Amino acid sequence: MNFRTTWILAAVFIGLGLGYYLWRPGSRVEESAVDQTRPPGTSPVSRDLLDEKLGELVKVVCKTEGGEEWVFEKDAESEVSTRAVWRMTSPLTMKVISWELQRFGRQFNGLQYDISYKPGEPGAVTAAQAGLEPPEATVTLTDADGKTATVEIGKQASTSETFVRLAGTDEICVGKANLKNLIKSKALDYRDQQLWTFDAKNVTRLEIDDRSDADKPVTYVLAKRGGQWIIESPVTAKATSKVDDVLRTISNLRAVKWHDHRPDRLAMYGLEPASLTVRATVEEEVEVEEEEERAESTQGEEEAGEGEPEAESEEQTAEPETQVKVTTYELHVSQRSPIGEETKVYIRPGSEPVVGTLMKTVADKFRPVMSEWREMRLTTENVQAATRVELATPGGETTLVKTQRRWSFESDGGRADDAVVRELLSAIVDLKAVVFVESNGKDLSSFGLDAPQAEIRLTIPGLEEIERITVGGYTDAEVKRLVHVRRNEVGSIAKVRAADVEALKRGPLSYRDRTVIDLSPGRIERIEMCVENRFANGRTDVTFERQEEQWNMVAPVAAALEKDRVAK
Repeated sequence: MNFRTTWILAAVFIGLGLGYYLWRPGSRVEESAVDQTRPPGTSPVSRDLLDEKLGELVKVVCKTEGGEEWVFEKDAESEVSTRAVWRMTSPLTMKVISWELQRFGRQFNGLQYDISYKPGEPGAVTAAQAGLEPPEATVTLTDADGKTATVEIGKQASTSETFVRLAGTDEICVGKANLKNLIKSKALDYRDQQLWTFDAKNVTRLEIDDRSDADKPVTYVLAKRGGQWIIESPVTAKATSKVDDVLRTISNLRAVKWHDHRPDRLAMYGLEPASLTVRATVEEEVEVEEEEERAESTQGEEEAGEGEPEAESEEQTAEPETQVKVTTYELHVSQRSPIGEETKVYIRPGSEPVVGTLMKTVADKFRPVMSEWREMRLTTENVQAATRVELATPGGETTLVKTQRRWSFESDGGRADDAVVRELLSAIVDLKAVVFVESNGKDLSSFGLDAPQAEIRLTIPGLEEIERITVGGYTDAEVKRLVHVRRNEVGSIAKVRAADVEALKRGPLSYRDRTVIDLSPGRIERIEMCVENRFANGRTDVTFERQEEQWNMVAPVAAALEKDRVAK
């Protein structure tokens, strides 16, 4: 390569570098913006838009061009909380996303500029060119001390800059921030997606109205009794832990997105009425606010006379009074989905006209599936702890009682086979319905319960009522695969596999202890046997005796015995 070629290549690279510098990304403003050549006298040092910083914000007012005014206020009751709670108070009343409002304070308190224009300056941007005549948006900020600042927002000067102006001034500044996303397109976009938050353990009642079949709507009612969920409607039965799983999901529900807040459009979203309505009743203890009562009490004590420091000390150390606060959380779920979003369904919280969406997989959890929600075991009582078993079977009736960990017959005190009794109790514990059918409690003959195959009555410590299991007739007299079984007086009759009730139909003799002799070999001192002998009148009497730890034969002859043979 010669010297001339080197100079040509150098010139080309210099030209490319100069072109990149002049046409690099961000070096040109949007078409709506104008040339931002620094006016004469403008300081190259960045300056703050707000000379006097605002403190903790308590109110934000936004007004977009041609739009309505949005007013946000910080919830005064939550000042003691570590998490700020903001609400929109106009034109809608709702809880909003707190960090969205906190952004206003961070953006404007930290907003700086190093380019500004005053009217009449050479090359100055006009208010119309900057989108400030009128402003595209106006934001008024108020802090806790009552100090306010109003900022007018115009067009974007570049991808990372925005034209702004303080209200009441004519100086246009190029703020070094993109404020495009600070102002949302509609008020509902600020709404908090968290529907509510409560402790699932405090739920005492759950009601679900299922209208998916308009001709046959079903209402499910579940109540918590002693820590156990009971289904009260449409059947009476114990519920499984599935209910607790569902409540944990409900207690922290979040909407995917909010869509509408016009009450006249609820029917369009399938929410008037909704396909499913869920109501969770929460009971929680809260402290009673008695500041006024305490003030009156203190004033009365002062009028009555000073002193009595001991009484005052007792008042100060007294535990705060509490009361039970009852709150019902309600959710309406539609069967309709947004177009192209079949994985979501429309929802409506409580009586508010607001419409949002929820993932369909989450909403499906709220529709009861009785085979999962209902306890299919016939009994969940502590059957293994029973101390008395009354049996009525085809083989007869008997009563077994448990004393000192051993089972015996109540009638004659005879020993019962503990293993067989345990098998019976285990069979009762394992009884599980394939399906339940409802009965009015009167027509028992159709289930074979008027002449049962077996009935077992259990006395269980700690349980006031007798636990009764009744085995009725077969669901199919020919196949005999399923049999009707009823627990106590419950209206739901279980269909149970026939093989699972065989242990319940055993007669009294099956429970007799089969042990003939139960002695320790060391306690035996004498053995008399009569053995067959065809040579001596057909029999021979033989006697063994223990003599000084040695076994000997004493009849028909005296002789020593082999030790291992005697041991057997």
